[in-house]
Amino acid sequence: PYEATSINKESNETTPRKVVVMEWHSCAICLEEMVDSELLTHTPCGALLCATCLESSQQHIATESGHMPCPVCQQVVLPSEAFIPLATPEDPSSIIKLLQITILFRYEDEPGILSLLGHPALLNLPSNESVDYYYSAVSSLVPAHLTTKPWSLALTDRKGRYCSRCLFSSQCRGCILTNAMKEVSLKPGDHLCVSFHRLSHDFVQEASRVEVHSSLDTYWSSIASLQDCLELFAQKEILGSDNPWWCPQCEQNQEAIRHLTISHLPNTVIIHLKRFLFHDNVASKVDMGVTFPLSLASSSSFPHVINGEISNELILTGCVCHFGTLNGGHYTAYSRHPVSGKWHYFNDETVIETIPSDKDSESVYILFYTQQRKGSQIDLPVERGEVTVNEEEELQQMEPLLRLMKPKLKPLPPPLPSLPPLKRSSSTGKLTDNFESNEYQLQHQLAASLGLDLPAIISSSNVMIKRSSSNPRLTDQSASGQLLQELNSQKLKSFDI
Repeated sequence: PYEATSINKESNETTPRKVVVMEWHSCAICLEEMVDSELLTHTPCGALLCATCLESSQQHIATESGHMPCPVCQQVVLPSEAFIPLATPEDPSSIIKLLQITILFRYEDEPGILSLLGHPALLNLPSNESVDYYYSAVSSLVPAHLTTKPWSLALTDRKGRYCSRCLFSSQCRGCILTNAMKEVSLKPGDHLCVSFHRLSHDFVQEASRVEVHSSLDTYWSSIASLQDCLELFAQKEILGSDNPWWCPQCEQNQEAIRHLTISHLPNTVIIHLKRFLFHDNVASKVDMGVTFPLSLASSSSFPHVINGEISNELILTGCVCHFGTLNGGHYTAYSRHPVSGKWHYFNDETVIETIPSDKDSESVYILFYTQQRKGSQIDLPVERGEVTVNEEEELQQMEPLLRLMKPKLKPLPPPLPSLPPLKRSSSTGKLTDNFESNEYQLQHQLAASLGLDLPAIISSSNVMIKRSSSNPRLTDQSASGQLLQELNSQKLKSFDI
């Protein structure tokens, strides 16, 4: 609490009153930003939950006795006793909710066309105040050469193009704050945009002018080295009260120091550069150049290795490059031959012989470094057909398993008996025993067994069947069609072969 001066809007008198300034925090479940008095906290772990999410969690995971695990520390608690209000002011009406509001600047170049100008700013503003208060607070941020120009405040989105309150279908370019509004209520996600009308080109250029101070040279660099990245990776990070560490022994939040180290250096070190950043649900690619050497001294590049030998030299054997954005791009790669030492660049079906250099610093994404030990040999794949001693032993060990995996084939059915030799009969006296066509041999054999009268013909043409006393129904059709027809209809009297 602190003493502040408030204005009595009815009498225009200034009277001191005690107010409570509260910050906004997010619920650990729904991630919605709320004022501290609207959140509940679990004191041991510092978890923040809104009343709605806490009640929903009780309905889903609470036991019959009402106990449930804390969503953050998993400690089984009774919510009504373990979760307490984050802030409980004596007078709720005295709460001032502070919001960090982005101040944008835009101008109307042509009717209906709005463009941003200048540089955005940040202001900590109360969520509920008069229109005059917001105009007064923002006026100090207006560039000096534009203070004489008329301007207005509008509620917009983060790009300053559309309203943050109205539906997008309404195409509202931002609700203007006017004196007709008694009080304005700001919400998380609102942006205040200073809107100008017609501005000359000189005014726009002056508002967008940037002056780079010499003090930024040590902090602002367009290129970094791989060694800088490794040192930042192993840099100690202090976890303070705003970002504490949960101690599993004392089960409380503690301030600590986080230090990342490498326990053992592998034969192949894969370095993955963080080329993509995520902030406020927006992803962007980091195109900052990172120079990388063709060899690294492990003792100086990895001074925090706990175990293992680090006196060997690391040789760059390959790298992957990425071009484009997070939503789409293209990958290429460099590879060093293990025997000849020649470098090749792979770009889809195109392969050229070239060495990676500083021109790839902005696109390099993944680096592969291999330790070069004295007397080490490279195991090259053997030629096809040649089997080494180790491979032969492995095959012998796998033979029982391969036998079990071999599918069992079903036995083949016994062969069908061959047709009996043709017999002579009175009706087929001129039929020989060596017909060239098996089809006609079978037809003649069937006809002879059935007592059919067939002409004594040895030919590949269709044979006409005559009626007989044993088969009076037969017509003068071809032998093939007639026999098959009679066999299918089972009108023949007997069938013996």
